[in-house]
Amino acid sequence: MKVNLIALINTSSSHSLIDSTVNFIFYQNSFFLVKDECEAFFNEINSIQYQEKLQKEPIQYLIKLGYGAHRAMGVFLFDENETENMKTLYDNGKRCGVENKSRIAQTYIPNPLLLDLQNKFDFRVYMLVASTNPLIVYYHDGFLRVSLQKYDKFSEDVPNKCFYI
Repeated sequence: MKVNLIALINTSSSHSLIDSTVNFIFYQNSFFLVKDECEAFFNEINSIQYQEKLQKEPIQYLIKLGYGAHRAMGVFLFDENETENMKTLYDNGKRCGVENKSRIAQTYIPNPLLLDLQNKFDFRVYMLVASTNPLIVYYHDGFLRVSLQKYDKFSEDVPNKCFYI
């Protein structure tokens, strides 16, 4: 479930703790490929607007396998070939809710924040919002992953999955 954390924090307090005019995005646009979100995803990829986006950036989504996929195994760029595979597997959206494989389509970020040596990275920290009134948040250190290879948006080395962490 996607929650607007800023609104939740601000409505639970007697005064605004965070400037709600600033646009914070805590998650990438994504679709869990089950009935409703799956249908919305296929409506998206069959739209004229999506075709126009593809002209600017040929990769718009990553497909991630849900359960049991680790270390970039089960991550696929949603390119022309993968688009055709998914359209066939889901019968262009008609099999949404019938196809029971756990997949997530997540927006691909073509211009990511890079470290100084042009490597992609991600980090994971753990937080628990125990209460919003009063605001109680527990924090636990996580970890940082750094790609071993420099990121090159125009690279032809697509099979190298650690490039896309």
